[in-house]
Amino acid sequence: MLKIALCDDEPVTLDLLKNEIDALLQAQNLEYQIASYASGLSLLQDFSAKGFDVLFLDIDMPDVSGFQVAEALQDSASQCRVVFVTSKRNLMHQSFDYQPFHFICKGDSSDPFPDLKRILSKLLRFYRQNYLLQVHDAIRRVFVLPVKDIYYIKSTGHYLYYHQKSPTREPLRERGQIREKARELSQYDFIRIHKQYLVNLYHILHFDHVGHKIILTNQEELPLSQKKKEAAVGRYLQFRRR
Repeated sequence: MLKIALCDDEPVTLDLLKNEIDALLQAQNLEYQIASYASGLSLLQDFSAKGFDVLFLDIDMPDVSGFQVAEALQDSASQCRVVFVTSKRNLMHQSFDYQPFHFICKGDSSDPFPDLKRILSKLLRFYRQNYLLQVHDAIRRVFVLPVKDIYYIKSTGHYLYYHQKSPTREPLRERGQIREKARELSQYDFIRIHKQYLVNLYHILHFDHVGHKIILTNQEELPLSQKKKEAAVGRYLQFRRR
């Protein structure tokens, strides 16, 4: 689940930002939570317990500034991605010291956050592909795999085989059903292309409609079933437009 924190000392701005993010995320196949904070201090008091993935952070706040919050997160080695939100464009270069994911300049009443849709799209792609998936192998060892390192999952019998980026590693084997795994991983950009194959959209190079197959970025070829072709192509085109 994607955990988002918003921090701004202006209640109107905080509500507007939450409503816009809600509207954009409701169209996504993604579970998420949003928590709002009216001060940097209240955010920091809550931060370690909540484990946020993304923080939309106002810079100019009275008690603890956005830069001070970002510095505290750096000191704690947090993996949370920070997006600074401000009406003061002159602070953009200073914000780079804190290695933010991005920077949003506040707009006017007709469009209060003009860059939000584009930046949120980048954040979602980053989150999906860097999500850490736990895989339990046949002898109950637990492996943690970044989604971006998985090319595809193949179902054989009662087992799932995880084919990864590293060419020297054998596929990890986990007991499970591909239908259940497809349901679990649909929010992380995996699609069924065949009754035996679940593929990471990020690693699809192109569709070979004549040969009824897909070609991956590592040049592997996988079968594409006629039954799943239309849905798979549709999801792929939607993914590329993001």
